[in-house]
Amino acid sequence: NSMGVAAIGTYTDLSGGDSQETTYTGATPSTALLSSIARIAAWKFGMTGVDPATATASLPEGSSDSSGFTLGKDYTFNVISGHR
Repeated sequence: NSMGVAAIGTYTDLSGGDSQETTYTGATPSTALLSSIARIAAWKFGMTGVDPATATASLPEGSSDSSGFTLGKDYTFNVISGHR
């Protein structure tokens, strides 16, 4: 009921406002990378019928041994969650 997308790299693009305090050479994500992420996200949203503009979706807990979750109970999550 979920998926993750990883864009491996150092995308600091120092001209875009990120901290200048870095020893890593950064770059902006390529158009091909961004386009590919958009295509796979559109495919997944189309497959599930989830509208990314709604901001949240509900998923049922499917495991009885998940700490902090109850089997069968619906939980609300952000449709798109970023990680940095």
